[in-house]
Amino acid sequence: MFGRLKEDKEAPRDVAMGLCDNCQKVVDAKGLMIIEVRDGETGKNPYRTGRLVGITKDAKERMFKDINSPICYMEQSMFNPMFGQYCN
Repeated sequence: MFGRLKEDKEAPRDVAMGLCDNCQKVVDAKGLMIIEVRDGETGKNPYRTGRLVGITKDAKERMFKDINSPICYMEQSMFNPMFGQYCN
């Protein structure tokens, strides 16, 4: 981080990564967090668009039976028709 903080304190060197409380509740309830990524992105760190949705365990079992992870990526071309109306 550049610049100065209030009262000239040193900026933190570590940033906490993880889910917010609401997203963690979805995961804890065996639901699924779906993160939208650009079409054609591959690898462990695809470009994320910033949109995501959380679905219940029941919806996960109906719609995504083969996904065992609590978090997955979905390309824009599939995400938008399914969840675009719920996201900005």
